[in-house]
Amino acid sequence: MADLIGRKRAEPSKIIGADPITGSEENYAGVTENNDLMVSDTPNTSGLFKTISVTTTPIELKVGASALLDRKLAHIQSQANGLYFGYDNTVSASNGTLLFKSQILFVPVGGGVSLWLVSTTGGGIDVRIGELS
Repeated sequence: MADLIGRKRAEPSKIIGADPITGSEENYAGVTENNDLMVSDTPNTSGLFKTISVTTTPIELKVGASALLDRKLAHIQSQANGLYFGYDNTVSASNGTLLFKSQILFVPVGGGVSLWLVSTTGGGIDVRIGELS
């Protein structure tokens, strides 16, 4: 927990915890003039991508056998119209969110949340997906 009481804006606040890359046990965060904590939670560990074929049977967005460990971001790009996404395996054209051909959607999503894709085309839609941690 950061001790922000009585801190001057020009002074950084220490947040103790190990950096997954460097192993450093001190990470610094800034404080805005509105006293908001400034941190960056960008993917910096791993990225995976592949092409999948999405049919009328919902399929989970994951590059491997399971979602990327410590996933922070996922992306979807449909190569045709008729692709929908949702958050469980009941996603369909009637309840999902429509993505258009060539549209790229980046979704900030952790490994504990599932993204599901389904198409209105039985023959399948070529979809490019990726996960970042």
